[in-house]
Amino acid sequence: MLEFIWDFWSHTWFIWVFAVLLPFTESIWTAWRQKHFEHNIKWAMLEMLIPREIVTSPKAMEQVLLQLHSFKNYPANVKEKYLLGEVTRWHSFEIVGIDGEVHFYIRTPMDYRDIVEAALFAYYPDIEIEEAEDYMKRFPKTIQALYGESYRMWGTELRLEKSAAYPIRDYTQFESPDENKEYDPISGIIELFSKLKVGQMAAIQILVQPAASPHDKHEIEEYKQEVVKVRERKGEAAHAAAPKLKLKFHGGILPTLEPPSPEEEAGLGSTLKKAIMTRTPGETNILEAMEESLAQPMFNTIIRYIYASPFEFYSEHLPRRAIFGAFNAYGATNINAFKRNSKTQTRGKMWEWPFIFPDIRKEYRRQRIWYDFRNRELPPHNTIGRLFMSYIFSWHFGSKTMHLSPRSLATVWHPPTHAILTGPHIRRIESKKMGPPAGVEIYGAEDQITKFQ
Repeated sequence: MLEFIWDFWSHTWFIWVFAVLLPFTESIWTAWRQKHFEHNIKWAMLEMLIPREIVTSPKAMEQVLLQLHSFKNYPANVKEKYLLGEVTRWHSFEIVGIDGEVHFYIRTPMDYRDIVEAALFAYYPDIEIEEAEDYMKRFPKTIQALYGESYRMWGTELRLEKSAAYPIRDYTQFESPDENKEYDPISGIIELFSKLKVGQMAAIQILVQPAASPHDKHEIEEYKQEVVKVRERKGEAAHAAAPKLKLKFHGGILPTLEPPSPEEEAGLGSTLKKAIMTRTPGETNILEAMEESLAQPMFNTIIRYIYASPFEFYSEHLPRRAIFGAFNAYGATNINAFKRNSKTQTRGKMWEWPFIFPDIRKEYRRQRIWYDFRNRELPPHNTIGRLFMSYIFSWHFGSKTMHLSPRSLATVWHPPTHAILTGPHIRRIESKKMGPPAGVEIYGAEDQITKFQ
């Protein structure tokens, strides 16, 4: 038998080695081509100039995101996937506070610039958009160089506390018919950023990529199954209390099933009715929120923020507690909320896995999140890609995307509404745009038009 096994292996070993190495090689090749594709994307950095007053609801931003989702790309054949390494392009929506002034930026692929501007102007006709230089270029590329300029930094990414089947609090829960009772959820962040001192910088980065892969679709289907479970939870109690069919023996070998009596059937009906009636208004609202959220297309999302400050002004409490506390406005215990991703935040404690070298792990995390923030990096799309971008003290498996709906994203990032009164701290449009007066000659020769310039 041993001789037969050895003979079989000696003649077929290359087949088994090929079967083992093929998935590994495919993952390496795909990760390399995808990273090559991402590095060749040309980007446009746009700054949104806000008018003195915006009365438009964040629903307008929701419509903008829905429009951007419809322009998603995805590798449709072998050439696009394995040769070109095509990945779905993404956008970055950012709120930045520098020296106490607040800016709103959008970083988008150059090919989508006109689409993004058209979508924004369609729902926010009074804003202005201008091309801007990347504000991260004001700071060094590496953490070591940042330390050389007497700066310190702190950063982290956010995750959802529960399954993405449960949405966060959206802007509709902050609106009120009474203007005096309206609240804009991003006001807390803007107030914090407006209090920054000269030399300090804090920035929130929201990367959004349309969920288009088969893996994304599979996860979204699982979220829908979660809704079914929540909906049927009361039905299970009714089923447990329902009368069961009884076995009745008539002296033969096999028993027969005896159906419930009319009285027991009546009891079953009353039990089901009671189960339906015992669903509380809160449970009904949760179901409605889940169904409305999953009725929209989803985005793969990463929310990360950083804080950089000169040594004399640096305070870890500002990013770790104050900025994160501003995100608590989007959470509720009965639905969903944000939490810090402990595997990416720039902290390293002895009691955290792997329990050794906490200071070294903290420095590697700072390098990682500074690089990812500066380059608006999404995590690699497969395990091999993550492995090859890892360090011995910083494995690249902590950064993960989460699924958020356009409504949830519009709640977290939108042009500030009239409910925010920090006008001097936001870079705004000093005058309102108006159309030309009637009767202006807009056609004619060049020498005829110059007199109107």
